[in-house]
Amino acid sequence: MRVINFNIKGAKVPGRKGYATQERSWHLLAAYNADIALVQEVEAKAIPDWVRQRWTIIKSEQDVFGNAMAGWGSVIAARPQLNLRVLPNLKNYQNLRLLYDYVVFGEIDLPNDSKALVASVHTPAVKLQQYLEQMGYPDIFTSDEMASMAQVGDLPWALDLFFVELAQLVKGHRFIIGGDWNNSRLFDLDRNLRKRGQPPFATMFFTRAQDAGWCECHGLKNEERSYLNPRSRPHQLDHLFCDKVTYEKLDDCSVRADWVVFELSDHAPLVTDFKWL
Repeated sequence: MRVINFNIKGAKVPGRKGYATQERSWHLLAAYNADIALVQEVEAKAIPDWVRQRWTIIKSEQDVFGNAMAGWGSVIAARPQLNLRVLPNLKNYQNLRLLYDYVVFGEIDLPNDSKALVASVHTPAVKLQQYLEQMGYPDIFTSDEMASMAQVGDLPWALDLFFVELAQLVKGHRFIIGGDWNNSRLFDLDRNLRKRGQPPFATMFFTRAQDAGWCECHGLKNEERSYLNPRSRPHQLDHLFCDKVTYEKLDDCSVRADWVVFELSDHAPLVTDFKWL
């Protein structure tokens, strides 16, 4: 089973890719033979019909939480045999509305007849208070509640909220969660990056995930550049996590920065293969 993370740069911000380039990104996912594609910055109107015929698609919908963003966000695509469906009882997890559209949620049938939660994730690189204001929930948490989400010694960031809520959602379940986390271990080599201090806050995120039982599929290798901006350090911002049982089926995980990718996005796909037999 091949899982691919890919931020295709279709967000409605300056520099976004047009319909033709976004379709080429979908063609690349097909060429790489993705069984599951966890895609970010997808412009909904730019999803070609052939994509919906090849994969089952889950994207944000207004009738779930009522706060889906205007026309773009994260998407899950899965081949029909995996029986991708909207996560049952999603509305029971009210705090997920704080993440919705930046994160979309689904459930699949794994090859061994078990089920797994699946999420396509895009965490904004902003402080938590700023993120909540942007999402229209400026007063939903007290300052103490936000501080409790933060890593020790750090300010609370949107990444912390995403991790706390996703960790609660997947606890005790099989899961595959991946996407653009806007976090790289190499951030800790630059004291001025994000105006953070001396402790290794970026690296601590991965330790925190490991302590929660999340297995990082690329975790036994050095980071590979997945953010293609040549003016930055070779950051890997795209990561895939799964539960320990699923991780036992891991075959390989690597960034595919083939030449064509540089024409498509400012991110390269992260390709992860699992073997079930």
